Amino acid sequence: MGESKWMGKRWEEMDTDVLVKIFKELNLVELSPVSQVCRLWRLACSDPLIWGTLDFGLLKSNFIQTRASPYIWVDDRSDKRLAKILRVAMAISRGNVNCMIFHYNLYMKDEHLHYISQR
Repeated sequence: MGESKWMGKRWEEMDTDVLVKIFKELNLVELSPVSQVCRLWRLACSDPLIWGTLDFGLLKSNFIQTRASPYIWVDDRSDKRLAKILRVAMAISRGNVNCMIFHYNLYMKDEHLHYISQR
């Protein structure tokens, strides 16, 4: 029996345009680890076509409504998760974000908004 040779391309050798088309279908949470696979994938993940709109629609905060100001208490874990996702998204997007969509139950601190505005 002879050995069959596979003539396909390896994932890390794919054309950047093809990768961008694939990565455009991923949401923010899925895109973050993809950018860490290899240098080519990180480059493709940073393409401006992917980052026109940054959709936080899947993210929600764990919170409790209170009677005293600020009337909401956000759990520390949710807060740290949001901060990490923002850092990664802003780093990968390289400032190419034109629009942001937020879930109505995603509570952001002033520091988060300030961080976004500085990028």
